[in-house]
Amino acid sequence: LALDIDGNLDCETIDCTAFNNNSDINLKTNVNNIDTPLETILKLKGITFEWKEKVIEKEPGKRYKNLEGTKHGFIAQEVEKILPGLVNTTRDYKSLSYVEVVPILVEAMKEQQKQIDELKKQINE
Repeated sequence: LALDIDGNLDCETIDCTAFNNNSDINLKTNVNNIDTPLETILKLKGITFEWKEKVIEKEPGKRYKNLEGTKHGFIAQEVEKILPGLVNTTRDYKSLSYVEVVPILVEAMKEQQKQIDELKKQINE
């Protein structure tokens, strides 16, 4: 069974056992290293928030319980100033590709680890 959607899918929750993005080198061109990953991450502002009632109850009497309570994330308009390629606008709202933040985080951690290793070396000298 396959679902093929050409365009955007607007939904509340997707539960699955695996979610894979195509990542094969044969599907990519113009591959480059991420420039200044730590500097980029330091510009992002993580927040906590709660969804507005109109999101939690899109249809009268039908509530989306998984949208209730405190959530963690970013503000798309703020991220767009730093990483515009991660933000999409559909209808009246902006959405954010959170999965694309992961490679930047990985490279930022590697950059931090290099700094830590250099400081350890200086301390031990």
